[in-house]
Amino acid sequence: MTVVRPETNGGLGRARNLGLSHATGEYVLFLDGDDYLVPGALDVVREAADATRPDIVIFGYARLHPNGRADEGVKRAPLQVEGPYTAAEVPEVYEVLNVAWNKAYRREFLTATGLEFPVGYYEDIPWTYPALAQAQSIVGVDQPLYMYRQRGSGSILRSTDARHLEILDQFERLMATLDRLEVHGEARAQIFTCAFRNLATLLTTQQQRIPAEAREGFYRDVRAAVRAHAPAGWTPPSTGDKAKAMRTIWTSAYPVFRADLAAREAYRAGRTKPARAMDIAKRLARVGYHHRRAYDVLRRTTSVDKDLVIFEALWGLSPRLNCLAVAAEVERAHPGKRIMWLVKASEVPGVPEGVDYAVKGTHKYYRAWATAKFAFVDANPPEWWRKRDGQVLAQALPRHAAEVHGSRGTGQDPAVEGLASASLCAVGLRGGLQLVLGGGVEAQLPRALRDARGGLPP
Repeated sequence: MTVVRPETNGGLGRARNLGLSHATGEYVLFLDGDDYLVPGALDVVREAADATRPDIVIFGYARLHPNGRADEGVKRAPLQVEGPYTAAEVPEVYEVLNVAWNKAYRREFLTATGLEFPVGYYEDIPWTYPALAQAQSIVGVDQPLYMYRQRGSGSILRSTDARHLEILDQFERLMATLDRLEVHGEARAQIFTCAFRNLATLLTTQQQRIPAEAREGFYRDVRAAVRAHAPAGWTPPSTGDKAKAMRTIWTSAYPVFRADLAAREAYRAGRTKPARAMDIAKRLARVGYHHRRAYDVLRRTTSVDKDLVIFEALWGLSPRLNCLAVAAEVERAHPGKRIMWLVKASEVPGVPEGVDYAVKGTHKYYRAWATAKFAFVDANPPEWWRKRDGQVLAQALPRHAAEVHGSRGTGQDPAVEGLASASLCAVGLRGGLQLVLGGGVEAQLPRALRDARGGLPP
């Protein structure tokens, strides 16, 4: 036995690469530090390899619990197929636990593929799938030769750590490796489905690994990644492990996914833990209360508030710019109107004390868009917003308005310049085009617009 030690702890992937660089045998196996092979395991592997010299020998394992109980892996059918075979002939082999340690690899085969382990968590993802896809011969051994120790604490897979987000990096590496090895067609689709399932697992049954504050962003990144790399014509599976979660990730935004996940969790808990089910039900109710669909309900069931004026500066900034100038003029000329600002959560500290506001994505925000008589925005309204009878939308066009009004560089007070810039607005785009003109601005408009003014109501 030769012991080779790295100079520094570079993680599991780097240690495996170091071992591979020193290996001289015909076959290579990997053994994690806290696991072990059962007595006689190497003899069984050697016997399987001697018969046909396959590229890969894949064998069974058992999860060894602290109380001594050992549970064999559940995906055993590919291990029972008489070999040798390829992954194209038995695609279910991709669904066997995607780790490096339940296989013996012919070393020359690994050299030919150029596979190496990456650094970081989930280093097996960009290794196992390409290895199986490239293997010209696979032999299965339906015996639990590897004891996979389950630790109650201290295990990476039982931790809550931002490093679990590295699974997306490994997904990207997997896609790049498949490109390099020219893995396309049905094999590419099967591997993509399995890798997507790995990602969905961290969003569902293993979501505790991802810090709570990072889950929504992780969901968005996963959704973007799978849609970017999906093979042409690929659709989510309709049955199987994580099929429902994968369909939801593929089609829906995070609030829908979170509500669906909470509902299923409440259902499961309700069968055995009523108190836990009640807590989940309350959380689900909060999710529903602040869900975007609340807008649809409020739009149908509430009246337009003729005194409510809402402002949104550049997709949710705190009060500033053109909208702030217009708001000041509204407050001066119409003191009976109620002004509310729509802001992102990160902009709340910038809202002056005493100023009413609604945070984007909350029930109050959706109610404001459903009921406000007047809405002033510096950009675009939400894509889901639909103008009701009696509502007026004013979209400020600062650059074009400034050019028309000649207010750029006049040296006026910024608030006055802002008001002049915002005086020309496109209003009620879903109910016909109007021009809203600020006081003293009409004389500065081009002749065509002045002529058009005569046909508009005061």
